[in-house]
Amino acid sequence: MIIIELAYGRGIVKEHGDEMIALNLEARNLLENAILTVWTVDRISLLRFWPSWMPEGEFKRSGAYCKQLVDRIRQWPFRMAIECRKAGTLDHCFADDLMNEFGTSFEVRDTLANIYFAGVDTVREINTHSNHPILAHHVHLPEVTKKMQSDIDSVIGRDRLPTAKERNHLPYSNAVWKEAIRYKCSMPLGIPHSSNEDQLINGHFIPKGSIINQNFGSMLSDLNIWGDPDVFRPERFLSSDASSLPDLTTLIFGFGPSSVPQERHATSRQF
Repeated sequence: MIIIELAYGRGIVKEHGDEMIALNLEARNLLENAILTVWTVDRISLLRFWPSWMPEGEFKRSGAYCKQLVDRIRQWPFRMAIECRKAGTLDHCFADDLMNEFGTSFEVRDTLANIYFAGVDTVREINTHSNHPILAHHVHLPEVTKKMQSDIDSVIGRDRLPTAKERNHLPYSNAVWKEAIRYKCSMPLGIPHSSNEDQLINGHFIPKGSIINQNFGSMLSDLNIWGDPDVFRPERFLSSDASSLPDLTTLIFGFGPSSVPQERHATSRQF
């Protein structure tokens, strides 16, 4: 709900938030199923011209329905934001700021949709998956729990919750969080992307339209980088050579313009 509220305002969330989340999750489930399914067209590219009503045309039917959902995600909340803005009832939010500066262009619409669509479930997945190893190692590695508790007690005490500003003063707790993200990657292959032009990378020709996966799982378990990737060891992020380790937020949230735009929100929620 926080992501939607940031994008479109509290009023729209109050009235349509549950429906917006349900719509988002339905589209994401369809996309995940499409990604995980081995379609015949993946092996025989000529099938992309196959009629949707024919056998083996399910990939086109599924894709068409998913496109309808994604188009609704892009259009529906944006139209509501425009109507609220005209009526003077739109809360202060990204939609209000962007429309004030850039109008109601499709770039504004798609930017807001990207925040909404990419954020609702991606943030949840990252938070959920990184919590699992932390909870598991509280049981199996009590020394980690003791060090983390001591770290918190020395700065926060036991009579209140920490604030975001105190995060940088909790080195061991931050190291545990980083190790949890590294140890159990929520999306080992990331989200598939497509090359928008012919490219030559390290001698390999990548034609336009190729599906490209980012193998985060391999990067986060590389023996040459981590030494003992199968061991839950937060101290690796506190050692003298910790600065030479990869930036975990880059690995987890993606690279370049296609990276997850809610990185700060997700990391603050996890903290």
